[in-house]
Amino acid sequence: LLPPPSIVPTTIKGGEWWVTYPASCEVALDVTYLPVQADADGWASGVRTQIERAVRDATAPDAWSAANPPRFTWDTELAPAEVAPSHPVVNSLLSSATSLGRSPRILGEPSWTDAATLTRLADTPAVCLGPTATRPDGSPTLHTIDEYIELTDLLSTAKALALTALDLTTPAPTL
Repeated sequence: LLPPPSIVPTTIKGGEWWVTYPASCEVALDVTYLPVQADADGWASGVRTQIERAVRDATAPDAWSAANPPRFTWDTELAPAEVAPSHPVVNSLLSSATSLGRSPRILGEPSWTDAATLTRLADTPAVCLGPTATRPDGSPTLHTIDEYIELTDLLSTAKALALTALDLTTPAPTL
């Protein structure tokens, strides 16, 4: 359901002028990993160790790098979470959205959402359901320069969420 893990350099800082060697270089990375790669506590200690080892191994043959080994600072970690596709909240959302004429799909969310915090730290299985957010040609409208959603899409999402809330909180009738 999820794409492969990734390491994306998001910022690089170094040097003061274009004709000099920089005294240092700093690279910020966005590291995503799968829930199965998390350690026993759900965090990325093993992933961090693998990345640090790979960088050290790659720089070890260089004399300057050996004398000035890379340093690592890990500041923000947003742990992954997963909810089984067969979970009642997933089934209820699928049913609610389908009853409104939508065509929901079960997908993995490759970026972090609050659902991970609810699932992992509050023991409340949480998943995402949102507007379709696509143009008539199928291209996305979310997180684009001209980001928008259609009002009918917003209303359909609100209805699906309301139906799911009712389904999951209404006691079953007693016979």
